Amino acid sequence: MQGVFVTGTDTGVGKTLVAGALAAAVRRRGARVGVFKPCESGCEQPDGSMHARDAAFLQRMSGSTAPLEHICPYQLREPLAPAVAAEREHISISMEHISDVFHSLCADCDTMIAEGAGGLLVPIADGVLTLDLIRQLGLPVLVVARLSLGTINHCLLTVRQIQSAGVPLTGIVFSRTQEQTTAAEQTNPDVLQRYTDAPLLGCLPFIRPAQKKDPDGLARIAQQTLDVSRILPDIFSPASGFYKS
Repeated sequence: MQGVFVTGTDTGVGKTLVAGALAAAVRRRGARVGVFKPCESGCEQPDGSMHARDAAFLQRMSGSTAPLEHICPYQLREPLAPAVAAEREHISISMEHISDVFHSLCADCDTMIAEGAGGLLVPIADGVLTLDLIRQLGLPVLVVARLSLGTINHCLLTVRQIQSAGVPLTGIVFSRTQEQTTAAEQTNPDVLQRYTDAPLLGCLPFIRPAQKKDPDGLARIAQQTLDVSRILPDIFSPASGFYKS
C-alpha cells in the first residue's frame, strides 16, 4: 500500500492536523484516501462517554465511510501512552488485529494516511513501540514537528532514530502551533537543515478552530504550504493519473 505514516517529535505538535490536511487534499484531488489511527488515548469525555477526537477529525477530513472503530480500533480512556492506558483498563492491544484492520481499510482506498500516538518511541503494546508499528504497516514516515523552541533537538533525535532503524523517511513538516512568530520559529528550519539531510517539506500555518471544520479550505492550505508531491507522490505526481483541481 502506498501512503505515509505520520509521526510527531512529541505530543501536541500538530500531527493530527497535518494528517487531516493531507487527507483533505487527497480527497479534493479526487482520490480515495484511507485514514488510520490504531490507538488513541484520552478519549474519555467529562460525562464519562468515549470519543476519539483525532480519529473523528481524520474521518471528517478524508470523507471516509469506514466505521470509526475501524479507523481507530483501540480507543482508550486516559491521556497516557497507549500501552499504559490499555494496561490500566485491562485491555490487550493486539498487533495482529491492528494489521488486519489496516489491510481491510487499504482494500478500499488509493492511498493511506496513518497516524501514530505521540512520538516515535511511545509504547503501543507490551514490548511494542510506535517504530515497530511503522515497520509492521510498511509505510514511509513523515515527521511532524512544532516550529517553536526545542524542535531542533527533537527533530534530530527522531530523524536519526528512523534512519538508524532503516525505515524509509519521507521528510519533515513543521506545524505552527501558535500565532505569534518568535526568533526560534524564524531560524529553526535553516538551522535544522545544517544538521540533517532529511527533506524539509513545508510548514502548515497556524490553523484556527473554524478552519478545522472546512475540509476543502484545509486541503487548499495543505497544497499551498506543503510539498504534497513529495509527501504523497502516488497521488500528486504528474504521472499519478488523478485529475488536477
